[in-house]
Amino acid sequence: MQNSTINSIEKKIRQEYSRQNDFIQLIASENLPSKAVYKAMQNVLLDYKTAEGYVGNRYHSGCKIIDEIESIAIEKVKTLFGAEYSNVQTNSATIANQTAIAALSDSTPKILAMDVKCGGHISHSVKYTNSNHYHVDKESFLLDYDEIRKIAKK
Repeated sequence: MQNSTINSIEKKIRQEYSRQNDFIQLIASENLPSKAVYKAMQNVLLDYKTAEGYVGNRYHSGCKIIDEIESIAIEKVKTLFGAEYSNVQTNSATIANQTAIAALSDSTPKILAMDVKCGGHISHSVKYTNSNHYHVDKESFLLDYDEIRKIAKK
């Protein structure tokens, strides 16, 4: 890449860091990590290694060190929470929400959730649910609880 392109990308990355640092992100899974976490995220384990699967049962070779690190993290979490089992792998909010919804329902779940265009989460609009959505008033930016009640009763 040409230096001007690299400089432009570096500038955009700094701008995005400033945006995240200077504004409150009202999305639970989208907040600026501490400097220690940010530093830990910048390493060869995340940049160049595919480690799909679980400890001792990966889909790609060369995961021995990843397995050792993940095993340490698992033991720390189990100790911290007094848990018999733990999974420390990252997961998206969408998958976590879909798993929770599926676990709470024996059949096609019926969901009443805020519309994605109004700030709701995409996982509340998945194919295997019977989703109904409420909206934010375009003028007042407030929820219309009477309308939400009507949708819920329906």
